[in-house]
Amino acid sequence: MTMRTALRGMLGAGSAMTAVGTLTAVSATISGYPVFGGQAVRYAVAAVLLAAAAMITERGRRPRPPRPSRRDLLLLAALAGTGLAAFNVCIVAATEDTSPAAIGTVIATVPVVLAV
Repeated sequence: MTMRTALRGMLGAGSAMTAVGTLTAVSATISGYPVFGGQAVRYAVAAVLLAAAAMITERGRRPRPPRPSRRDLLLLAALAGTGLAAFNVCIVAATEDTSPAAIGTVIATVPVVLAV
C-alpha cells in the first residue's frame, strides 16, 4: 500500500465517521421531516456516490464491477432494512422523547457494550 492510498483511505474513513457522528447533533432539528422519504433520498445519493467512487481507480482505469449474486442482493437488502435505515429512523423517532445528548450517549456506548 502506498502512502497516497493510505492517506486517501484515512481521509475517507474520517469523513465517513464525521458524517455519521453529526447525526445526533442535528437530530432534534430534523424531527419533523418525512423520515422514510428523507432516508430514501439520502441512500439514493449515497448509492450514486458509491458507484462513482467504485469506477475510479488510482491509475484512472475503469474496472469492471463484479456482479452481485441473488444471495448478495438479499443480504444487502436485509442489512439496509434492518440495520442502516432502521437505525436512522429510530434516532429521529427518539428525538421526540429525549434530547440529542442522551441519544448520542447511547450510540457512543453501543460499540463498547458489544465488544465486552
